[in-house]
Amino acid sequence: MSMSRTLLASLVAGGLALAGCGDKPSGESSAKTEKKAEAPKVEAKPIETLFTGTAPALPAPYKGLKPGMTADEAKAIFPAMPEDDTVKVPEYPDVRFNVDFDKKTKKITRFYFDLPKDKAEAALTKAWGAPTQGETTIKKPISYWFNGETGLRATLEEGFGGDMKVEFSAYTPAEKFVGAEGTAFAFEAKQAILGATIEDLRKGYAAELVEKSQADADADRKKMEAMMGAENKQKLAALGGPKPSAYLDFPPTEFGSYWTRVNLTFDDAGKVSRFRTSLDYRAHPAAKDPLFALLKKKLGEPKEEEKYGKKLFVFGDKPRVEVEEDTISHAWDIEIEAPAP
Repeated sequence: MSMSRTLLASLVAGGLALAGCGDKPSGESSAKTEKKAEAPKVEAKPIETLFTGTAPALPAPYKGLKPGMTADEAKAIFPAMPEDDTVKVPEYPDVRFNVDFDKKTKKITRFYFDLPKDKAEAALTKAWGAPTQGETTIKKPISYWFNGETGLRATLEEGFGGDMKVEFSAYTPAEKFVGAEGTAFAFEAKQAILGATIEDLRKGYAAELVEKSQADADADRKKMEAMMGAENKQKLAALGGPKPSAYLDFPPTEFGSYWTRVNLTFDDAGKVSRFRTSLDYRAHPAAKDPLFALLKKKLGEPKEEEKYGKKLFVFGDKPRVEVEEDTISHAWDIEIEAPAP
């Protein structure tokens, strides 16, 4: 009986010892798991650190994205794009960095984000100096900063909810669009436009050429008819039937909205006989005279003519370059026509 009690006590003591041996490793494993679960802390940065250099540059959160980049190129940097077009980073927890893709071309057109009203302009001005002041189409103030070397423009205007919207987009300085000398404009450098066929334009201006098929033209006419109403359809009839067309879209000049468009007219032989573009100053009327001076510097002094009761400035006739002030759109309209055979 005494031996049985001694054996039982030994077995119980051994069992407790084995149980105790297992407690320590379990505790260590739990501590290690908790340690692994802790994410590295990222300190928030002040918004002033978004703006670097002495002229507009895309903030670091965009990680190499550029205006004109395709959706596939953007996806290589941000795999969720273009379906998810918003970038969020822990360094700026209160800012949503947005990217806009053109619905047709699937290329990036602009970048934008909102900042507090009491900090936005001061931050941009500290980095890039005093802005050029302008006015939006709805008569709201807008500020401009330009980087002529990279062709990047930054604007600041009132956003939603009392915030300010910062936007970045591509642009071409008017001086680079027009060119310094010669009768040809700088934007024609890739391919002479007068006399070009649609095949020539496809090769020379693959990135800028926009073609509208007969089906596109018919659809556009139906939209115009719906907007104008049945009583005004006769006015559209004066334009003739809808036809296929083509034009070139370049980045806007300093104060243009979305693009600088070059409208093309083809002759019966299928060659460009005339094209038309404009230099926009609506957002900044003070640019009107400097833009005209830029044309005179390149093309020389014009002679004045009158057409349909409007004043024309004619710069030479080989080719004929007509410049007219558009008092509605607030731009200099420029028409270039091939000399008569």
